[in-house]
Parts: sequence; C-alpha cells; structure tokens
Amino acid sequence: MKHQFSAATDGQGSNVVLPVCIVVDESALMCDIGAKQAQAEIEQFYRTIVTYPHLVGLVRLRIIGFADKPEVLIPLQDPATMDRLPKLQSSGSAHFGAAFSFVRNLLDIDVLDLRDQGNRVLQPLIFSYSVGEPNDKYWREAVLQAQSGSWVNLPNVVVLGPSGSNFDVLREIATLDSLGNSESSSFESGAMSRFTWQFATVIEAYEGP
Repeated sequence: MKHQFSAATDGQGSNVVLPVCIVVDESALMCDIGAKQAQAEIEQFYRTIVTYPHLVGLVRLRIIGFADKPEVLIPLQDPATMDRLPKLQSSGSAHFGAAFSFVRNLLDIDVLDLRDQGNRVLQPLIFSYSVGEPNDKYWREAVLQAQSGSWVNLPNVVVLGPSGSNFDVLREIATLDSLGNSESSSFESGAMSRFTWQFATVIEAYEGP
C-alpha cells in the first residue's frame, strides 16, 4: 500500500524524535559488492545525521541485519552517542517475512519507550536495503502487515538496493510514492542521506518557528 509522507506525532512531550530503522539484507546474494555498497550508504547516512543541524537530537537510530534470521546490529539510540557502525556480512538466504515481523515488533517497543521518556514521536521511517530476492514463501504477508493502515505505528518505508537488484520486489516493500519510480534516482548512492535531509526539511516546516 503506497501512501504519502506524514509527520504525525504521538505523545505530549516537548522534545520531538524520529525513529529511524535501517533494515539491511546480509544474505549471500548481496555478495561483497552489495555489502560494500550498503556499508558505504550507512556510513554516509550516519555522517549526514550527525552533522546536519536539524537532525542532531532528532533521529533515534536502530540497525537490523537479516538473512536466515534477523538480528539487531545497533540498538535504538541517539546517533551522537554511537561509538561504532556495524560491519556487514553476506551469507545465508534472505527471509523477508521474519525480518519485517521482527521490525514491526521492535518498532512498537521503540515508540512506546520513546513516549515513556516524554518525547513526541514522529511517524517512524524505515530504510530497507536489499537485492530484493526473498527466499521465504510467505514474505508478502509480513510486508502487508507492516503496511497495514490499522497499525498505529505505521512507518514510512523507503527502499534501496545495489545495481542488479529485483526492483519489482523492492517496490512492493516501499510505501512512499516519492521513491521507487525510477531506478536511476531512487536507488543511487547517497539516496538514504538525501531523503533524510528532505525528510528533516519537511519536519522543520511542520514544527514551525
């Protein structure tokens, strides 16, 4: 289900935070090239969110890797407090269903924790980086659940992938109409950082002076 970006907030605190979750494919099909491209994309994204003034203090970042099963590579935290970035691997097969069910459960926990800390929580943002070759039979059911309008913490989902990815599958995962329409513009290097910068600009306008 495609939808337009929403800056809806949840909670009554004065501090606004944006939960961002990077979900990265670590299956064997990513090989060395795909893993290196994903690594570079994450590193550039990190540099952007710790240097762009409006993103400092706004983003709370979690990174999840998945192949045969999903795992937390970086727990939810303020990127300014991070002392390392994960070193991506490539082995096994990509189980999209388990990954997106895992992400959905963690997002519910993250949003609740952030609210309990007195924050206003913006609609979560997911970056999914993958070659788009799921190896599990019922992956679409998990993706559809993560796109369900009945989910109170429904995220915006942006997809990226290295050259040669199955972009038809990746577009099934994306929820934002502003991305996924052109391989040359939506999946090129640095797209994650540029989109986050644009996202922050919208949030800044939403919050007002």
